[in-house]
Amino acid sequence: MAELTAAQGQSVEIGGYYHPDKQKASQAMRPSATFNQLIS
Repeated sequence: MAELTAAQGQSVEIGGYYHPDKQKASQAMRPSATFNQLIS
């Protein structure tokens, strides 16, 4: 829970508004390594 709480409220550069960079957007939307392992 601490990982998810720490990631909230921080601005993130995703490479554009209408056409964001896919890699940057993916990292911004899934910031928790622990949660990503559970999903995989």
